[in-house]
Amino acid sequence: MRCTALVLVGLLAACNGKDDTDDTDTDPSGDLSCVAVAPVLLGDIDRAPGRGNTTATVTNDCDVAVSFSDWAVSGADITIGNTPRSLDAGADGTVELAYARSTPGDLAATLTADTASDSLTGSVSADIRGTIRGPAIQIDPAESTFGDTNVGCQYWAPITVTNVGNEELGILRSTLGVTIWGAYTLDVQQDINGVAPWQLDPGESMEVLLGFAP
Repeated sequence: MRCTALVLVGLLAACNGKDDTDDTDTDPSGDLSCVAVAPVLLGDIDRAPGRGNTTATVTNDCDVAVSFSDWAVSGADITIGNTPRSLDAGADGTVELAYARSTPGDLAATLTADTASDSLTGSVSADIRGTIRGPAIQIDPAESTFGDTNVGCQYWAPITVTNVGNEELGILRSTLGVTIWGAYTLDVQQDINGVAPWQLDPGESMEVLLGFAP
């Protein structure tokens, strides 16, 4: 009777799917989304000098240490300085950044890095945003040619002056420097543009005339 009872108990355990094996999943699940880099919002930046330094904050909210590799930044206006190689669980770090841009406009880049722990891999990224403020002058065309000309005749070439910046441009006066022979003149068209100084809003243009009388 004792042997029969042992056999029945064994069969019952097998039917219930129970055994002495530890079926705990030893491979941790999830990813490294608990590691993050905060966006860098620079706001408005004065064009003069249009450069400076800032930092990005890296946070490791995981319960394990995380290492970093291949820090990179897109965009030619941003460069990377010192970066963290690893962060303990719950620790913060900083990425040193420098920006430089000589022309007004949006400053945009993305900071990225690969992350890894003992058993997981991932990546982090953060936007870098700012706006360089200031006026900027554009002269079109940058060079004027008159082609074949006749002595004693007057020729005119239109030149467009445009404010391609994002703040008001003030033009105090106009000058004309000539390094080759010929009688050159500059007509600022006061009947249309008025007298100096001139003020051009962002995107606004004025036309002047370059004259040549050989």
